[in-house]
Amino acid sequence: MLRTLAAVSLGLATLSLARSVHADGTNAGIDHAPGVAGWVPATPKDGVFSDPAIGSPVCEDRITLSPVLMYSSAGGTLLGLQMDQVTVYSSGLVLLASAESHSGSMSARMAQVSPLEVLRLGRELARLGASSMCDQIYDVSDVPLKTISVASAIGPDVRLHSFSYWLATDQHAIVESAIEQWMLDNGLIGSTRE
Repeated sequence: MLRTLAAVSLGLATLSLARSVHADGTNAGIDHAPGVAGWVPATPKDGVFSDPAIGSPVCEDRITLSPVLMYSSAGGTLLGLQMDQVTVYSSGLVLLASAESHSGSMSARMAQVSPLEVLRLGRELARLGASSMCDQIYDVSDVPLKTISVASAIGPDVRLHSFSYWLATDQHAIVESAIEQWMLDNGLIGSTRE
């Protein structure tokens, strides 16, 4: 990912971080204030400082390879076990893996999309409410469990929000469809409408 991307707002959360300094010039941590367009990463000039609200260090994002989306579909079907995994990173790197026990097929590949496309995906997932969705309230057998984890921002100290479901209904279906459309738009999967 380009260094300039860190300055672009992802829009997944409404949190801005700013460095606070005591009167004597020492680091006081981070002040939290609502952001207008989203999350702005903290980039201290003097190294690492801690965030008292999170309780963990907030670091400069020197290696810009943070996960933005993790999608997993894993479990048993009438034919056997099946697993699909997609991880989208802030740099635009996308990892895709798939395995099926009944056919013995396994595949894994890497792809690269524009970091701006990752921002577009993050904004769309935020708009759809993916960062506050809950697990499906009923159990289903013979269908793989799907879990979606979305990042609250881009950077090394982000939080992931996860939710799981068996059948894509209501909001789950809308979010799953948005992810599928993004993958289709970026050439990561073929059309399912052929």
